[in-house]
Amino acid sequence: MHAPYEQRAEARRGRLPIVALKSDSYPHKTYGRVKIPVLRVVDWSSVPGSELLPALPRTAAEILDDDIPF
Repeated sequence: MHAPYEQRAEARRGRLPIVALKSDSYPHKTYGRVKIPVLRVVDWSSVPGSELLPALPRTAAEILDDDIPF
């Protein structure tokens, strides 16, 4: 199993994922076979200026750490 996307993205700061679009399915009692998209990261591409973007938050506390103006 691969590391979560957030960890892989932080390790490749300044790059964006290139993904392969595939499909999968699962059986559902009511609807029969349900198809779902699967995005698999196959490579990472450099994007000029993306290293200036803020780092991804790592914890719920960092995500929810914002000022409330009241």
